Amino acid sequence: MQMMIFKGINRVTQTYGGSHGGIDIVGDTDPTVRSVTDGEVYSVQYWDGKTKTGSQSYGNLVIVTHDGKRFYYAHLKSIAVKTNQQLKPGDTIGIMGSTGNVTGPHVHFEVRTGSTTKTRVDPAPYCGVENKKGVYTEPVPHKYTAKDARRALRIAATLETPTEEDYRLLDLDNDGKITAKDARDILRRAAELEEETNN
Repeated sequence: MQMMIFKGINRVTQTYGGSHGGIDIVGDTDPTVRSVTDGEVYSVQYWDGKTKTGSQSYGNLVIVTHDGKRFYYAHLKSIAVKTNQQLKPGDTIGIMGSTGNVTGPHVHFEVRTGSTTKTRVDPAPYCGVENKKGVYTEPVPHKYTAKDARRALRIAATLETPTEEDYRLLDLDNDGKITAKDARDILRRAAELEEETNN
């Protein structure tokens, strides 16, 4: 099950897409920002209190690296981690705030596959919400496809090496292995989803 950034209510106020490279989420129940994955704190930036352009537009910012990706937690009121610190899912990153270029308190959550803005990807699947405005109190389940089943089969046949993300998504019985049974179960879930969509 995917970890959400906030305990309780996670309210998406701005979606990913166009010129907005992340997703904005407000923690209505608890302002504590939590890590959605394990990893290492790559960088910590403190806002200078006035600049709203460049990297300072992110305000107080924490970047966590995991499985080749960079997870950005921006506009924090305060930061609770240090560079090179090891994190587990659910560990406190800081407190939601309104530092940098913002109009109100929230966390701007961004995921990159590299170091530049061109490598941004949809962050919603990584934090348990959908890429649409709304209120989320439980993680949105992954929408499995036939492509997921094919990847699981290739891993089961040792044709591909699984990543940590593969284990998170494809090891349905949580036994530490991705097997042909997992692939069959994924295919069944994908078929059920397609049937629900068509009805």
